[in-house]
Amino acid sequence: MKKYKSLLIGTLVLSAILIDPVTSFAQSNNNGKGHDEEKEERKEERMEFKRDYKKDFHWGRFQSWVNKNKDKKENTEVVIAPVISNLVATSTRPHRATISWDTNVKAKSFVWYSKTSPVDTSGFSRKIRSEEDHKNKITLGRLDANTKYYVIIKSINSAGTTTSSEVSFTTPAEIPVVVTDTTKPVLSNIQTLNGTTTSTVSWTTDEVSTGIVYYSTVTPLDINAGTTLSVSNTSLSTNHSIVLPGLTSGTTYRFIVKSTDASNNAVVSSEHSFITN
Repeated sequence: MKKYKSLLIGTLVLSAILIDPVTSFAQSNNNGKGHDEEKEERKEERMEFKRDYKKDFHWGRFQSWVNKNKDKKENTEVVIAPVISNLVATSTRPHRATISWDTNVKAKSFVWYSKTSPVDTSGFSRKIRSEEDHKNKITLGRLDANTKYYVIIKSINSAGTTTSSEVSFTTPAEIPVVVTDTTKPVLSNIQTLNGTTTSTVSWTTDEVSTGIVYYSTVTPLDINAGTTLSVSNTSLSTNHSIVLPGLTSGTTYRFIVKSTDASNNAVVSSEHSFITN
């Protein structure tokens, strides 16, 4: 009985060994066939993708061109005649002025200015090319100081010409240059014409100035002393002549002359003397 049982088990094992390769081979064949079919399907999908891509690519380029030209057409600016605004004319220096203005569209602009109103726009103009900017500015030079000027702007493009209203500005007056005088007058040609009780003292200066003569019988003469007499002339002149009254005949007098110019620069002479007759 044991013998038959062992024989049955061996038969079953051998059958399993023999059947397994066949099954494996069949499965392998089935898998190989499935793999080929899958490759074919993938190949077909790639071809279809290429066809669709090529179709979409050309359509996409065409659509891009259409959109581009559509946008270009839609963005084309409608040309209209320029409008001038914010026209301002200012002058802060005696011989210069600044003119500024805006235009709502690109345009060439021309500037006319004159000392008379209305401004004649048929003559000379200052042209400014302002096609790239709506804000414009121009500087006028060689103007007359303390003078009123009138200005007109014309802006032009392909749609028409616009003329601004007239504006004006006044240049400031020139500020005089103040030269400080620190130079004293120069005295020369000091002389006396003597009488018995009077004497006339004369001299010249190189610039207009006042004159004063200090005199006394005391020497050295002190022009600040209380006993020193003086006679003055406040008129500005280059030729000076002052009479000294109340003198004593036959007496020696000491005198000093002083001149002061308009800038208060003063010059004092050395001591001189004369004898009355």
